Amino acid sequence: MWISKKKWESMEKRMADIEKQVQQQPLEIFSILCGHWHKQMTKSDGTNHSSFQSHENQSGGEV
Repeated sequence: MWISKKKWESMEKRMADIEKQVQQQPLEIFSILCGHWHKQMTKSDGTNHSSFQSHENQSGGEV
């Protein structure tokens, strides 16, 4: 099958764009996870020790 030079170059550009998007996916996922983590930390005023403290109080000492 013969493909014109113009179509070939267009197809190469589309493939390069897709490859670039696929390579950036881990960065986007990491960015989303960091955003969710940041929201949780700001909701709890930056401290996430409540479960540790409640366990410490129940056991009557350090864990």
